[in-house]
Amino acid sequence: MSDTGAVNPCPAPIDPATYQYTGADNTFIMMCAALVMIMTPGLGYYYSGMARSKNALTLIMLCFLAYAVVTVQWYLIGFSLTFSDKGGKLWGDCTYCFLRNIGQNVLTNIPSVPTVTFAFYELMFAALTPALIFGSTAERVRILPAGVFVFLWSTFVYSPIAYWAWSANGWANQVLGYLDFAGGTPVHTSSGFAGLAFAVVIGRRKHTDDFVASSMANVFLGTALLWFGWFGFNGGSEVASNARSANAMMVTNIAAATGGLVWMLVDYLGHRKVSGLGFCSGAVAGLVGITPASGFVSGGSAFAIGAITALVCNTMVRLKAYFLFDDTLDAFNVHGIGGVTGAILTGVFAQRSIKALNIYPSFATVDPVCIASLPPLGWLDGNWAQVGKQLASASAGAGWSFFATCIIVAVMQRIPGLRLRVPEEAEVIGSDQTEMGEVSYDYVEALSAGPAGGSLAVGKEASEVDLMSGGRGESPTGYAYANVPYSQVYPQGNGGYAPNAPGQPGQGNAYGNGNMPSHAPTQMQAHGHAPVQQGGLLTHSPSQRANAPGNGHSHGESKEVAPPPKAYPQSAAYAAQAAQAYQAYERDRGGAAQGERERGYPSLERYERERERERVPGHVGGPRPPSGFLAGSRV
Repeated sequence: MSDTGAVNPCPAPIDPATYQYTGADNTFIMMCAALVMIMTPGLGYYYSGMARSKNALTLIMLCFLAYAVVTVQWYLIGFSLTFSDKGGKLWGDCTYCFLRNIGQNVLTNIPSVPTVTFAFYELMFAALTPALIFGSTAERVRILPAGVFVFLWSTFVYSPIAYWAWSANGWANQVLGYLDFAGGTPVHTSSGFAGLAFAVVIGRRKHTDDFVASSMANVFLGTALLWFGWFGFNGGSEVASNARSANAMMVTNIAAATGGLVWMLVDYLGHRKVSGLGFCSGAVAGLVGITPASGFVSGGSAFAIGAITALVCNTMVRLKAYFLFDDTLDAFNVHGIGGVTGAILTGVFAQRSIKALNIYPSFATVDPVCIASLPPLGWLDGNWAQVGKQLASASAGAGWSFFATCIIVAVMQRIPGLRLRVPEEAEVIGSDQTEMGEVSYDYVEALSAGPAGGSLAVGKEASEVDLMSGGRGESPTGYAYANVPYSQVYPQGNGGYAPNAPGQPGQGNAYGNGNMPSHAPTQMQAHGHAPVQQGGLLTHSPSQRANAPGNGHSHGESKEVAPPPKAYPQSAAYAAQAAQAYQAYERDRGGAAQGERERGYPSLERYERERERERVPGHVGGPRPPSGFLAGSRV
């Protein structure tokens, strides 16, 4: 006897055709859009901190430029080409061009929010993606032609790849069954391989021997903003406020933390140093790896994805010296390789039980049999074919991005006025000066000559502290290498500022007495009685250069500068602390290493490297520093 009155234990899943969006979902996605937007300036800080200081501002500008250009492109044609639900298998049509036919309508496959909300949210993805490319070509790209490149690339590369993966009719999504929750291939793989193509076509940088990160503080700041925004990037890709979106945020955080720790530990095993740059790179690699998987995997799988992606990307970075291309800031190694790695691992770790979080909202009351009845997703569900599907889709996206970008860049390089690469002289000077006429960091030169043959003090960026002394009693003057915060170093009053002991003869070079103009509207004074025959301070600003006389034992010619000089507050205590630190260093280099780190000075290794390369002794016949030193170039 059949039981025709039995109750089906599996509740009916949500039907997208009848789903009605709510205010909560709409508000959640708008907030996620704001989170993703903050990733663009975060990327700018991340890149600028890793680049040389003479190119740092340009990289921030390129990220903002990409955001603005893509906003225009998205309004005109971008959204329609990417998400039209009436297009073919390869590309969208112009149904929504100029943002027509949107508003409270919903897309066929996105019923949870109004189309205008979804278009705004996806704009943030489209704007971030081309900005990622400039990590591979940093320090050698012109700004205005880059804006043209962004428009073309977004139209002919990003839009079709995103359409394949996410639209209602795209071949990878509908035909192949590709799993990409938040943009592994459309965002990371496509931008990474585009960066590779861009770097190959325009060639390597001409001068890389002095390459060093300009600001680790900016790298950390950029990483924090990226990490923060990634919660909206992955969590919002559910396009609803539910348990699955919360799980996406959780696994995102797990993968980022795991990736940062793994990369840092791998570097520590090789160098016995805890690398902040390594931690930040690993965190970003973990975020890249979890992106396509975030809506399909559990917390345990997120640990594995973060660790594996970090290891793969770390290996690629270590091997980059053997490659013929110049991936300046590892956009290809982290985003390109990390995106492909994440896509493959999604096919391994994806589980239907995670996807069921949005199919059955009341998960706790659903019989496990109902979950098991859903189609398997990855290897953990027994779907052994999924990795092949993931690899095929990621390869298609990578291939299209690489070859289409090669064509775009090669054509632009042959059009007068649209050449993307800066001239070699501009590369030497830095794109901040040649492209923008503005800089992120101020530079200060200090020159003084004494009776024993003269000494030279050259100041670089105002964000660091790095002092050397070369006289040590052999001459009334010595060599001071001043790389100092304006607000801390230049004292006013008796004694001046000397590397070894303020104002004491035979201990090193003391700055002269007089005015010191800077790039800032305010100026500084330093008064002292060090036995200097000739004193002077000048800047790298082409319009403000002056030698300043003092009221002690120094003299020289004076030129008027504008605005009038402004006295800086005393900082004799700071000068004395710096002097004592380097006296200890000269006595015992091994013991001074820890002391330098405790005081926040640069690493001992960097000090020794720069001292050997750029050292200027404080007595007659010593070699002069290279011209790049006097030009304010970063070392």
